[in-house]
Amino acid sequence: MDEGTWRRAALIRTGGRKSNGWGKGANPKGSHLFLHGVLRRGECEGPMVPRTGPNRQLQPYGVYICHNRDRFGRDHCSQPPVKRRVVDKTALTYLRSVGDDILGHRERLRASIRTQITDLGPLGQQADLDTAETEPRLDRVRRDYQDGRISTPSEPTATHQPS
Repeated sequence: MDEGTWRRAALIRTGGRKSNGWGKGANPKGSHLFLHGVLRRGECEGPMVPRTGPNRQLQPYGVYICHNRDRFGRDHCSQPPVKRRVVDKTALTYLRSVGDDILGHRERLRASIRTQITDLGPLGQQADLDTAETEPRLDRVRRDYQDGRISTPSEPTATHQPS
């Protein structure tokens, strides 16, 4: 096979594409929220991909289409194209409500932490006092053990000598 025939065959095989078809494709011209298959179809679990194109009106149309339906035909998936504005508006409304809830939750969490710090302040002060009182005692026990005045249970009991 000569090189010209080989190139024509390759062009037919790739459908005139400049890439090999393994990439994610170009971003659509419209301002779609969901790109690269983030939105999924429940029935066939295929990605809903954005599609933008001209129509007879001033604004181009913007839809999400089931990629499996587009690729394998209408028999594969019954989902017709869904208008972009409907999907995006619903998603944005939901995300805004969740965002408001997250901000409210964050403020409630901060208030709770401030309350706990206020409530725990006296306990922390008492713990510091207890530590200051206990450390000298622990030092005496360590010193008495090292000097042999206190033994471990496996050792014979040392006689206590007043200091």
